[in-house]
Amino acid sequence: MFDLSFPIVLLLMTSEEIVKVVPAVWRVYSDRWVNNLTENRESSAA
Repeated sequence: MFDLSFPIVLLLMTSEEIVKVVPAVWRVYSDRWVNNLTENRESSAA
């Protein structure tokens, strides 16, 4: 069906990883993924 050479397939696979890492790095540097689980929360239980 597709007659692609090995370097082309490798390039396509690598470009997919680069596309996925861009939003991941952006999210890590924005500190939105960090949740402080050691901090005590005051719950207002009725």
